[in-house]
Amino acid sequence: MSKVIENTEVFNFKQFVVHQTNRVMKVGTDGILLGAWASHRQNDRILDIGTGTGLLALMMAQKYAHASIVGLDIDVDACSLAKSNFELSNWSDRLKVEESSVQDYVGLHSGFDLIISNPPFFNRKDLFDQSARQGMRNSVKMPHGELLRAIANLMNPGGAFCLILPHVEGLRFMEVAAMYSLFPTNILAVKPKDNKPAKRLLIKLQKDQLGINEELMILHHHDESNTKAYELLTKDFYNK
Repeated sequence: MSKVIENTEVFNFKQFVVHQTNRVMKVGTDGILLGAWASHRQNDRILDIGTGTGLLALMMAQKYAHASIVGLDIDVDACSLAKSNFELSNWSDRLKVEESSVQDYVGLHSGFDLIISNPPFFNRKDLFDQSARQGMRNSVKMPHGELLRAIANLMNPGGAFCLILPHVEGLRFMEVAAMYSLFPTNILAVKPKDNKPAKRLLIKLQKDQLGINEELMILHHHDESNTKAYELLTKDFYNK
């Protein structure tokens, strides 16, 4: 077993722990929402693009007991951290880390049933003027068109791609996805409170136009307590 990176913070879930550092995108609500929501009837082979700490891959391993899961990341620190988190889990035999860009990875691999990603969503060019955290989220490093092209080639014909994006970026992403013959089948709009606009879109894309199931979820009441819908969605992983 490899040694966990020193000086890490620990985020405890019900069935696993995630060690995290400031050098890799930390556990956040977006990732937890996506991991809890993402699902597909075919799930033998799962790919987590931009795995970071390995959070989404670990959530998939807990959710699907027979799935083989690859966590893909271009960042060496992220790969090392994800590998350590995988080896500390009960599912290390089904979890694998690959250090590669998705653009390079697609030329060597295919046949995934479910692909998940919490992708970058800023389109700014000023990478060198951003903080480390902003830089991690910049889509210059993984342009959405290139991501969608890769998804179309990595995914099985009956497979699915699940992701989370800010509301406006999500709408634009779906427009671009159609150019790659990927179409939304499930959309969950997420509002922080009932008097606020939707801030996030959880989107499931497939190669067939099967119609769209659209839903809305509110995260918090006015007193900041969690809604029943949010607690129900995430109950298998953690309590807030």
